[in-house]
Amino acid sequence: MWSPFRDYNYPVHRLLADAARRHLAGFGGRVLDVGCGTSPYRAYLPAAAEYVGVDRAPQSGVRALADAGALPFADGSFDAALCTEVLEQSPRPWQVVGELARVLKPGGRLYITAPFDWHFVDEPYDYFRFTTHGMRALLEGAGMRVDVVESVGGMFSSLAGKLVEEVVQDVWLPLARAAGLTRGAYFAAAIASLPWNLASTALLPSLDRLTSRNPFAVAASAVRT
Repeated sequence: MWSPFRDYNYPVHRLLADAARRHLAGFGGRVLDVGCGTSPYRAYLPAAAEYVGVDRAPQSGVRALADAGALPFADGSFDAALCTEVLEQSPRPWQVVGELARVLKPGGRLYITAPFDWHFVDEPYDYFRFTTHGMRALLEGAGMRVDVVESVGGMFSSLAGKLVEEVVQDVWLPLARAAGLTRGAYFAAAIASLPWNLASTALLPSLDRLTSRNPFAVAASAVRT
């Protein structure tokens, strides 16, 4: 779970978490999380759901090591799936969406997010940004019925998040490394950012409602037909 005391970009992650909470509450059965990382959204699934985490790197919540574009599961193996902030890291995002559709049962639900107005991540493995229209086209092209495509955040949350990210990544962390203070550097960044983050968490949702332009991410909920 995200915490402002451990996460220097808490307001952005809070908006992503709020979107996931809304969409995942109705998931159940066997649920696949592709690119799960540290499984930040597992807690939003019903307690009875069987969670299967997949990632390219081993972590505590990972059950299978695999690429998102070549999932090691039979057709129709899952009742639901989620894939958050992964599509941009594949040179063939349509293949990832096709694999997600393939492993879902007919009627299975998918929740997926991807960045739009956001900084480069995990270079050089950062290939695409997605509009709501592009996300809908990908899902429909894979035989999914799209229920909802929505913006996550807006121009103000995107700007606020990118400002913090630039300060931490391009100023604070190089200084910390040069001073030999790598241990605890991210925690220190979170504590230093706390006043900004608390103010942003309170103000950004209202500011984002002023304009729908330039969300930092898009989210979609779809059903396998």
